[in-house]
This record gives sequence, structure tokens and C-alpha cells, in this order.
Amino acid sequence: MIPTDIRPEELHLYLHQHPEASGWAWTRENHVNIDRLGDAATTWCNALPMGSSTGHPAEFLPTWIKIEDQGPISSCGGNSLTSCGEVCERNEHRGSQYRQFSRMAAYQISKRRDGIRGDGGMTIDSGVWYATQHGFALEADYPYPARFPGDNIPPQAFGKEFTVENARRIRDVASFMQWLTTNQGPIFIGMRWTKWCDNERDFIRTFLGPQRNDQHGGGHAVMFYGWTTNNVGVCPIVWNSWSTRWGNQGRKAVFPLALQEMLADRITTAVGFTWRRKPEPENWSFWQNFQDWMKR
Repeated sequence: MIPTDIRPEELHLYLHQHPEASGWAWTRENHVNIDRLGDAATTWCNALPMGSSTGHPAEFLPTWIKIEDQGPISSCGGNSLTSCGEVCERNEHRGSQYRQFSRMAAYQISKRRDGIRGDGGMTIDSGVWYATQHGFALEADYPYPARFPGDNIPPQAFGKEFTVENARRIRDVASFMQWLTTNQGPIFIGMRWTKWCDNERDFIRTFLGPQRNDQHGGGHAVMFYGWTTNNVGVCPIVWNSWSTRWGNQGRKAVFPLALQEMLADRITTAVGFTWRRKPEPENWSFWQNFQDWMKR
């Protein structure tokens, strides 16, 4: 578990020494169910005519996303997974509602499927299963505790308030960026966490750099959603579960080179979640109207 008093700039060193503490059980990752998705993300994304959406914004940074704080529990997978579910439900209802799903239910039920006991993390594979087949419970059904409560799961935690419609395995930068910039939904990703992820406050400029070995950094699960642009191109936004102390109020933009290195790393597993039954470019006039409404 990550100590509650650790400073954000020390996280990479702590995870290097304790890779099991970050919460993504990448050493147990099965990949069987995820790999059944195959290369569907490329086909899905290529069916979307880039630039066809009206009023495509240069930046899309949803201010309504709740910044998570997993505290001393190794539940990054559960926290990031429920963030993905909350984004999908809000998009499905076109911004008419926002409900917080139970992070602890997602974590506990997913890791039980993995056969992991104790506070040992969960796999992306079981996270995809939970989001698309099991379904999310509400936060009130299983509130997030101050410390890991043990393996017993209360009956109400198995409630199913919302299920993600589709999931697609994403393997390359082009598919990754097209998924986000046409607003198909968030991306749930398990990745190596290196010191480069903690350098700078607002941007992750490189991912592995010269330290390309399996011993550097622990595994961590996060959500990608939204983007910003600068002189290096379009930069997707990563939302972390280490509270607002990390990065720029809990989020950072990722440079294209860092994203390319991230996806090329052999332990990275990225899955796009969507509320859509078929691919459809977003009508960005909705988002502009919604942002204007939020400012009232």
C-alpha cells in the first residue's frame, strides 16, 4: 500500500522499491479475454471520419470529472475503472446526470475474479469484465473506506446500476488518439509507472527514456480522457487516483512521444470504453453548449 504521507515527487522511488504497492496486478494479467477484442479498436476508429465533427475544439478538458484519491489502498484499478464508468454514463445521458460508482465494489469484485486475496491489486482483464458484463454499483452501496476492509464483500456491492456498452483493445497511438478525439469514451490503461511520470507538474514529456528495463517502476492503472494542444501536437489527458496533490490538480497532459513509448512497452494494456453501440463522431456543438451551460 502507498503510505498516506508520501510526497508526490517521491512516488516513483517508492514504486520502484515496492512495485506491488501501486495496485495494478500486471504480473497476474491474463490477457485472454482482452485479446479476444483483437485489433477491433483500429477497425472501429478507422471507420470514423476525422474532421467531420462540427466545431472540433482545440482543447477538451472536462471540469466535472471527480479527482479520485485511493489513499493507502492499492485500488488504482477500481478507482480508474469507476471513473471510466462515470464518464460513459454521463455521456450516454448527454450530461444530464453524474453518479459516483463504488470504487471498492469494482476493486473487490474484480480482484476476487482474479483470485487475488488481500490488498494485492487487480487486473485490467477483470476490470473490462466488470465494466462490460458485471456492471457498476453505486458508491452508497459500498462506500470507500479509510483502509482496506478485508476480502468480505457486502451483498449490496453486487448491485448493477450501469454497464458499459462496448470495449475495444487499443494498441497504437493513432487508434488511441482517434478514440479520444472523436469522443468514443475514456481509455482504461494499465502501465508501468516510472519517475518520468512524476517529472514536471503539467506534462509527462517522456515515459521510459533510457531506463528500458522491467525492474524500473511499478504497475499502475489510470484513465485517459480529453486532450489539450501545444507546440508538440495533441496531448491526451491522464487522470490519476492520487488526489489533487499529484500533477495539475490530479491530472497531466502526455506528450505524443511519451504516449508512443507507453503503448510500445510490453506490460501496457489499454482498453477503450464506450457507451455507444456503434462508432459515431461526436457532434462537438453539444460540448460547447454544455460548457456554456456549466458556466452559468
